[in-house]
Amino acid sequence: MRVIRYTVTDFHAPDEEKEGILADFVLDALIIPHAGVMLPLHLLNDVLRQGGGDGGMGPGCIWDPFEIDETEYQALIQDLEKRDSEELRERAQLREGRVIIDTEFNDCRDHIEWLTAVSGKYRHM
Repeated sequence: MRVIRYTVTDFHAPDEEKEGILADFVLDALIIPHAGVMLPLHLLNDVLRQGGGDGGMGPGCIWDPFEIDETEYQALIQDLEKRDSEELRERAQLREGRVIIDTEFNDCRDHIEWLTAVSGKYRHM
């Protein structure tokens, strides 16, 4: 699995330089929303191409923009699905301690449309 170099930022702490496999990066960058629904590949690549940001008053993550292919995406999903639920709750703030693959949202055109749809379906989580 690809190794990513990135910087985790926090308003109340010094920046932390990190290096990890793609799954660790996705967890540290808080790319998966609290409900735990994984972005479809085309929208994940939209986020990855942005290079993150410092998060302002909250946590953030900065990286060199990149994309992944379908093979890397499937390996990422498999890795995340094997992770311990406590790790997912603590490290990535996933309320249910699991990653959800919900193909209902694969046709969303952009990240905002996807977040709105996911929030509507999983607001109880």
